[in-house]
Amino acid sequence: MRQAAVLGEVFELGVDAVYSSPSLRCRQSVAPLAAAGGVPVVSEDRLREARGFAEPAAWTQGVFEPIGPSLGGAWAAGRALGALAEIAARHQGGHAVACSHGDAIPAVLVYLAAAYGCELPQIVGRGSWFRLRLERGRLSMTGMRPDGSRPTRLV
Repeated sequence: MRQAAVLGEVFELGVDAVYSSPSLRCRQSVAPLAAAGGVPVVSEDRLREARGFAEPAAWTQGVFEPIGPSLGGAWAAGRALGALAEIAARHQGGHAVACSHGDAIPAVLVYLAAAYGCELPQIVGRGSWFRLRLERGRLSMTGMRPDGSRPTRLV
């Protein structure tokens, strides 16, 4: 709950929208931020857990089983990216927040880093969050600690 309260403090500019996986824990994480911004938490099923990277079953089992987790990760990332693209289109120039899970988020970040040719953020552990900025076709990503501070890069 302390981590959820920090989000409201960190987003000093406010938010235009808050989207979340339907899971209770995700909704609880962003509820203080949504309340501070006077916006509802919008449930978005495509931000749900990756379910062990076992979807789509026909492509993660059988002949493709050896590469099933990779295909499942691509599926999870694609599903979440579709949601993020729609969210971004609805809130151009604004500040939207999306809450997902520790299995889906890394798949999305890796996909985005490859697609935009940008550096992956430093891994800061569970409970962390990431700030993504897309400006003039360039993407930047910053990993943030649960307390809202930026990690020091290890050299």
